[in-house]
Amino acid sequence: MPILINFYFITSPMKTQLLITYMAVLLCACKETTKYSITYAENTTGHAISGRAYYKGNFNKYDSFELAPYEKKQIYRIGGWGSKDGKGLSYGEMAIINDSILVIFDHTDTIAHYKPTLIGGAKHFYLFSSTRNLYNEANYIETLIEKSSNNTNHYFLYTFTEQDYIDASQ
Repeated sequence: MPILINFYFITSPMKTQLLITYMAVLLCACKETTKYSITYAENTTGHAISGRAYYKGNFNKYDSFELAPYEKKQIYRIGGWGSKDGKGLSYGEMAIINDSILVIFDHTDTIAHYKPTLIGGAKHFYLFSSTRNLYNEANYIETLIEKSSNNTNHYFLYTFTEQDYIDASQ
């Protein structure tokens, strides 16, 4: 109660000055930067594609995706208020909590994508160093779509090609 009583003793010009100072502090606090990293996958083949993420043999539906033939769609988005400015993060970098991603063509032909440590025994697979591996950030086309004092937005594109299908079906 003493705070309320003391506030009544403040003169009117002082109240105005305090109110302006309080509002300025609030406005400054709202100028955080936002940063989004959006990853799209494009299927340039005539085959349906399923991307299945796994961790220690357990399926992770949240990092998995489906693509129809010739479809391009967003498969991952991360970011929000208070993110640090800098390089964006592709799907492969964010799916790092998983240990492998199994790409399935037409529900039959598969190829595994592994992190730098090979953990599985799939018949067909891409090593991390492959130019086709989903975990390797160098395999994404990155575009900075917005850069301002308060916003940084990165767009990533990974393209599935007919060669991916051939590698899975051999």
